[in-house]
Amino acid sequence: MYLLQHSVGLTGLRVFHVVAVAAILVLAWLLLRRASGSRLLASLGTSCFAALAAYRLFQLRPELFSIFAALALYALLLEGGKLPSVSRIVLAALLSALWANLHAGFVLGPLLLAAGAVGLLLSLPLESVSRRPARRDRMRRLFAAVAACFVASLANPRGYAAYLPYLSAGVSTPDLGLVFDEWAPFSPFHFPAFNVQPTPLTFLLIWLLLVVTPLLCAGVAWRRFRSGRRDAALPFDPALLAVSGAALCASLLAVRFLWLGVFPLLLIFDTIRRRSPERIALLGTRTRWGLAAAAWLLVFGFVKAGDWPFLSRGIPSSARGYAEPYVAGKYHPHAAWFLQDTGLSGKLYNAYHQGGFLSFWLSPELQTFVDGSLNVDPEVSEAYAALQGRRGRSAEEGFLELLDRYEIDLFIGIGLPSAQRPNRPWRYTTAHLEGAEGWIPVFRSARSAVYLRDAPRNAENLRRVARYYEGERVPFDSEQGLEVGRVLARAPHWALRFGLLPVDFALATRQRFSPDQSVALLARTRLANIFAMLGLYERAALLDEQILARDPLLVSSRRRLVWALLRAGRVPEALDHAAVLEASEGLDPLSDFVARSAREIAALEDPVLRAERIALLPVFSRAEANRQASGYAPPELRAHAGGVRGVTALRP
Repeated sequence: MYLLQHSVGLTGLRVFHVVAVAAILVLAWLLLRRASGSRLLASLGTSCFAALAAYRLFQLRPELFSIFAALALYALLLEGGKLPSVSRIVLAALLSALWANLHAGFVLGPLLLAAGAVGLLLSLPLESVSRRPARRDRMRRLFAAVAACFVASLANPRGYAAYLPYLSAGVSTPDLGLVFDEWAPFSPFHFPAFNVQPTPLTFLLIWLLLVVTPLLCAGVAWRRFRSGRRDAALPFDPALLAVSGAALCASLLAVRFLWLGVFPLLLIFDTIRRRSPERIALLGTRTRWGLAAAAWLLVFGFVKAGDWPFLSRGIPSSARGYAEPYVAGKYHPHAAWFLQDTGLSGKLYNAYHQGGFLSFWLSPELQTFVDGSLNVDPEVSEAYAALQGRRGRSAEEGFLELLDRYEIDLFIGIGLPSAQRPNRPWRYTTAHLEGAEGWIPVFRSARSAVYLRDAPRNAENLRRVARYYEGERVPFDSEQGLEVGRVLARAPHWALRFGLLPVDFALATRQRFSPDQSVALLARTRLANIFAMLGLYERAALLDEQILARDPLLVSSRRRLVWALLRAGRVPEALDHAAVLEASEGLDPLSDFVARSAREIAALEDPVLRAERIALLPVFSRAEANRQASGYAPPELRAHAGGVRGVTALRP
């Protein structure tokens, strides 16, 4: 992928992505076609597989090779119940060696083959005496293939140690579930929400496989037993049955393995074909129309209750969007470009989803806390979750002490104080270190902030920051750090370019004194929101007091005033306004939550707990946050990580 990026650019990467996904779907269709003997069934089965795997296929990640390799391994050694030849075992070993160097999912290869071999072993007593020698030969070949693939997978730079991160990641799955949903277990008895994995459609498809697979195999086995023909072959492939069972178990362990549902589909189609191949070849008109209707229902379900709502958010809406190398807003690049241009070094605390982006642009000088990969120690993942919630690990080790224990030099906070999305981790960390002892604010935008640990080891980092701001003609104090109010007054152009101010800030500043009261109200509301996002809580509170003096019934303004007063440390005043807020008519759920939280916060005597509660208190609904985030100059889109870090062009 790296080679493609540098040789043929972004377009080449996208073409490669499409070709890779097409290859996976074509291979799945061919396997399902041979298993079922029907193009119609193969197409419907491929559509089910695509629905289960869509979230994985949509992402250009090395996991695409794991999906392709698992299907290829099945085609080489398991398809059709045939005896694997020596040449096929050699090819499978070569595939495993390549797989082990491309993605951590290579462990699936030996595991699935081992499941198939064990399935053959357990099926021997059920097989007729005349067929047992062939079954034993196939079993021995599969065990030989397991050994060959395992040995071949050791041909990687880490040898057997390449297995250890995978096993460690499995142990830490519950902790990683706090960070992202890909490793969350599949809960078969809890219908999923619409904004997490699995989606309702994939939930129903997996349930269908969980029910149909054992019932079908048990049914055909029972009919064989009742027929009294003990010399007849087993009506299903025991190796494929065991592989399907292992695949379903993996799907239950983590939702990212839902694509393994292709193996139960292969088993179902293969068993149906074995049972009545003539019926498959001569599907009736009603059956064909039924399959067509099922396909359309699947499309409708995928759009409404499948992965499409997730995927569509990442699809650009214009040709210009497709030309951009990444969705800039997702990674908060204003802060990343500041870190790159200043050339800072050390250990950086960051949000999980930023890890790959920041590592690409800032390593090796800056070491990210989490890099967006599986290789997260359980203790680190627990510390990450605690720091995201602005808390420590114990009563003796608070938030700041936990940062010190991991020797964090730089803290990058992101997000707006908006209501949390259901079933998602808390992501507002922009203000986590505001006023914290031993930390200096060195960068701020509306949606991000960077703080530097005030320690002797960071003296050079602080000098680099000072030189950077001197070159940009932005006021900066080496002791107080970046003071947002001074920046707005003395460097408005830099503030516009780096996302501190929206483009309509000057207009709103003028309109706040408009004789038209409706225009003045909108302008003051806009300014109050801007100041609240930038941590200028006193300014925001003053504007809201002016707004409420004219219209005391504005619930959103009083909610923001309560929040700003809490942030400014004026808890008694916040409590008074919270009482008024609770008595207001038309109180929305968020305002009610803020008012109740103010009472609870005021009752807390522990300043640490009080700071933690205030840090996690939202002020905007998600719709309000989306509106407030608009109107800012888009961040610069940098195409390459090359160049000399730490060198900033002086602007005239």
